[in-house]
Amino acid sequence: MADINIGIDFGTSFTKVCVRNTGIDESRVFVFESTSKPKLQNALLPTQIRILNNGTILAGLTDTEWKKYDEELNQSIPIDFIKMRLADLDLSSEEQGDRFKVFEPLPKFEKQNLNSPENIENLAIYYLSRVIKRVSDREKAEGNEISSINVCVPVQYQDSKAVQRFERVLQYALQLSQESQASFTYTEIQEYLSNLRNNTSNSPNHIKTVPELIAAVYAASQRRTEGAYILFDIGSGTVEAASFRSKGDPDSDTIDCLSASIFPIGVASLAHRVARNTGMPFTEARNELETQSQELISSIKEYSRKNKRPLTEKDVKNKETVANIDYLTRGDIQQKLKSKDAKIASLILGQRAIHQQTGAITYSVKRKAPDQLKKDLIIILSGGGKDIEYYEETIFDTHETFQQDRAGIIGYVKDTRGLTVPDDLNMNGLKNSDFHRFTIAYGLSISEQEFPKYNLPKSFAEIKRPEYIEPPLMDDW
Repeated sequence: MADINIGIDFGTSFTKVCVRNTGIDESRVFVFESTSKPKLQNALLPTQIRILNNGTILAGLTDTEWKKYDEELNQSIPIDFIKMRLADLDLSSEEQGDRFKVFEPLPKFEKQNLNSPENIENLAIYYLSRVIKRVSDREKAEGNEISSINVCVPVQYQDSKAVQRFERVLQYALQLSQESQASFTYTEIQEYLSNLRNNTSNSPNHIKTVPELIAAVYAASQRRTEGAYILFDIGSGTVEAASFRSKGDPDSDTIDCLSASIFPIGVASLAHRVARNTGMPFTEARNELETQSQELISSIKEYSRKNKRPLTEKDVKNKETVANIDYLTRGDIQQKLKSKDAKIASLILGQRAIHQQTGAITYSVKRKAPDQLKKDLIIILSGGGKDIEYYEETIFDTHETFQQDRAGIIGYVKDTRGLTVPDDLNMNGLKNSDFHRFTIAYGLSISEQEFPKYNLPKSFAEIKRPEYIEPPLMDDW
């Protein structure tokens, strides 16, 4: 028997899990479908929920298992972006505005409003309970004992009411996972959770939230030299970015996260905006981003060369912001959203958002650790979208777009080492090159006793203000 710590990377499109044997200090990727030759898809659990006509809720299934329900799914209600819907309940009422509303409202089910805070919570609870149950049941069947469970939350949740809601969702999900009943209907979940909310005296306490970028930074900081690094986790729903300082000391037990940012501009979110503005199918928009990214970049460059113009005094007065490296302005591009150029305009506005995020994160190093600017900032790309050229090229173009050399930022250099598989991680038959999909889950699998101390961005005072005014948070388009 071994004590096991579970790390759950609750993603927008896929959930990934790593489990750690705390007795031998070794983690392994959890493969949901056991095969003789595991593939990446066997370790990615779609973050998908469906409510069938008879009220049964399906969640926590693999791609292969979903295919068994093809006929029933035709008449079901799909629940997408559940993690972002949960975040939106609190973040949109705080400083975020409507940044996270990249999704359409859910339809009613049996006259019930699925968009109410309680129902969004209930659906998230049910999904997470199925993940926890699936992993826990197998580990227990193999004679292991679950000692703790870590689930990721965005860094920005830590100073928000959202983290309180998320922690509550996790506690209820853990309790629901311990029920022997295999599946529930929508009505049964409502009744069960209503009773649970009225009686929380015996709630378990071995499940906790960990900032996901801290977990990713932990994975990315293994065996690195001293210096400042910028980490981008390019996911399906969001792009999360963090600047961190590595002391280059293998005995150091502290992670310094200088700044963190989350924008809903991940692959699925951007494809959703393109589809909404153009009328093209979402799957087609996403496929273009994933498989024809270089062609899209060429089209953007050609369009930009033909339409760029010098900034005028009126632009400056109206505080127009640059949309991309060719200095097209936000105002000019927004006017094209209802024209034949809507797809290119949407992608250029996506570039503007990525530039904003990259600019803010890189400038944070100057504000909080200016001594680290004696050499290029090292950029680490991670997440499912890390190999999509649209994101990489836009991130690296930010330096020239914002003329950061004038602010003393020498340049960016791409991390050439890649995300190295740690010595204490067993990829469980998957390729080492797939590690970038599991960096957060690996970091989350580290037990509380082993996990290093970390300093969140609010711990670092600003030493030097930038010479420019940061653009506002990403607006919608």
